[in-house]
Amino acid sequence: MTVALIVLFIVWPAQVSLNNPWQWAVLVGPVMFGAAAAILVMAGATRFRMPQWLVLFTLLWLTAAGASAILVGDPRVLQVYGALLLVFYLVAALAAASPDRLRLVRFLIMGVVVGGLALMAISLVMEPFSLRRYQGVFNNPNSMGWFTAGLLHLVLGALYGNRLGFSRYGRMILLTALVLAAIFLLASNSRAALASVMAAGGVLGFLLWSESIHLRRGRLRHMGVRKLVMVLVMALVAVALAWNAGLLNEIVAKFTETQHRGDLTQGRLDAWLASLRHWTWFGHGPDYAAAIGRVDMTIGHSTWISHLSRYGLVNMLFFMLFLGSAAWWAWRAARRGSHPVGVVLLAVVIGFAANATFETGTSTPGMWLTVILFAIGLQGLGGGCQWVANDRRGAG
Repeated sequence: MTVALIVLFIVWPAQVSLNNPWQWAVLVGPVMFGAAAAILVMAGATRFRMPQWLVLFTLLWLTAAGASAILVGDPRVLQVYGALLLVFYLVAALAAASPDRLRLVRFLIMGVVVGGLALMAISLVMEPFSLRRYQGVFNNPNSMGWFTAGLLHLVLGALYGNRLGFSRYGRMILLTALVLAAIFLLASNSRAALASVMAAGGVLGFLLWSESIHLRRGRLRHMGVRKLVMVLVMALVAVALAWNAGLLNEIVAKFTETQHRGDLTQGRLDAWLASLRHWTWFGHGPDYAAAIGRVDMTIGHSTWISHLSRYGLVNMLFFMLFLGSAAWWAWRAARRGSHPVGVVLLAVVIGFAANATFETGTSTPGMWLTVILFAIGLQGLGGGCQWVANDRRGAG
């Protein structure tokens, strides 16, 4: 039931809402999830765990959002942050009632992947495949990049060491999604999305390095080193195959075109500088373009910058600290082997943060999955789990 609610009302609507005409889905979905989840939580006797500092952090954040809504006269700031936090606490309550949270996460990942594969299939029906700025079912190639990159972040984390214990059949589905999503991502020619996948892969590579090579102790885990070498070889082979297949030609051409025009950032840098020069504590609201002197020009093009301009420095810092807390928890859990969901969350939150630096999109699958996986992870392992804390057998 929990997975069905999350996938049907949160993740799938977030995936399809990347197409602008369908943005209503991500507005309606969380409302329906909140209503159904609240009924389930109130009907049971669920007690969930939440660090006291995080509860205090939430209250302070909502206070800042309320102040911004009053000062600017726009309630959207409360709607955005309130929805994220409401989903976070409701998922935590639902996860606490689950006897096997690893199974919950496995089903969640499979639901997201199956939905992603379906959207890629629908894209091929709606628009013939092309290697030049392919958008498929979406109205923008960058949306295809957001979508496929989010899938890749999730799948890379799920496949890392198979810490969640997927069956052979499950791993085959994940590998299929990995290959297809990579092809669609390269076809979209989205540089920000590609950079986000490289960032997520780089963090997982560093995690494997840190688990395999201990320079201070002068020790090597031979199995880990072999896996590290295999990963590097596979990455080089994948790049070579993509290059020979022409999958990288359009991305290289896109870099060349923008370089010849003398603006690699395509107006992003000027927009960022304008927002930074006109920052306020509680934001300018939805009409921030006029306030920062960017009417009819490029604005935002960065989730962080958009939050700064719309909601102010205080709210932006709360937003970034929340994601930073999720990343820190995920790194520690992945590094120590204390919770297998940590490595999945780590890939998702790092990938989202990298993509969000160059594109605007708060209610995207990566943001919702960060909130959901963080909430589940904080509830512990659950009674039915077979995972043993500090078990390094699944590492790498």
